[in-house]
Amino acid sequence: MGSFFCRRLLSVFLLVFLLASPAVAQNDVKKTKGVSLDTSHKFVPKQAQAKKKPNEKAQTVKRPSVQELKRKVAEQYNVVAAEVPTELQGKLTCRSAYVMDAKTGKVLYDLSADRPGQPASTIKVLTGLIAIESFTGNEMVRTSAYAANMPASKIYLRKGASYQASDLINAVLLASANDASVALAEKLAGSEQAFARLMTKK
Repeated sequence: MGSFFCRRLLSVFLLVFLLASPAVAQNDVKKTKGVSLDTSHKFVPKQAQAKKKPNEKAQTVKRPSVQELKRKVAEQYNVVAAEVPTELQGKLTCRSAYVMDAKTGKVLYDLSADRPGQPASTIKVLTGLIAIESFTGNEMVRTSAYAANMPASKIYLRKGASYQASDLINAVLLASANDASVALAEKLAGSEQAFARLMTKK
């Protein structure tokens, strides 16, 4: 019986507290001075802010230019940008290199630029370009034994089988397929050597 009475009394106290809380909160809000953020991100009372006059125009904030921002960042981090890099930082692992400004044509850096080198699979870009210009896409290209026996990378064309030119072009440009490249070359020029001369002329 005693515990039941205590529980009821506790419930009454909680109910009174909850009902009284909003009023207390409202009184606290009324007593608290309003605050706002100024440009320095410090809390200042609203009363301390200068009241705007009726005829006073809003001040326009001048935005810094991109060049000014770059200059400020460079000053802050002690960065000095040279117009043309005179020396590369780090060690190059390539045998030759050639860097040119695409807009002016000025050579920025070269390393053994005249050294002969194999074009490797970059030649397939030109192979694909010539094939795109020469085929409509629906032509059938027969695979020779020579083309089918090309080393990887390849898509394993079957000797004597015929494929659409558009599929072989996709294989050249997307899968770097040697067998598809030779099949297209033989179809267009008759042989790999004749196609090489065609690429040189192109």
